[in-house]
Amino acid sequence: MEDDRVERLFIERVGQERVEIERTEGGWRTADGPAPEGAVAAILARFGTARAAEVVGYGAPTPAMGLSAPRATLRIALTMEG
Repeated sequence: MEDDRVERLFIERVGQERVEIERTEGGWRTADGPAPEGAVAAILARFGTARAAEVVGYGAPTPAMGLSAPRATLRIALTMEG
């Protein structure tokens, strides 16, 4: 993933408010103000190179697959340009 194509990050954690981080001309911002540039860079570095280790199944997850509800969800919105 090319970091310069990332427009927004959406982070949802169980029991916490959803956080939206948006790229602006002045840097990364949340609804509360500037977002720490280092934290955003770390998220992009960590998840920008993520790859599946294996496929455990297709379709909706089942208990037999060992998957439970996620504790956190990260969505990355990319620009179509670039």
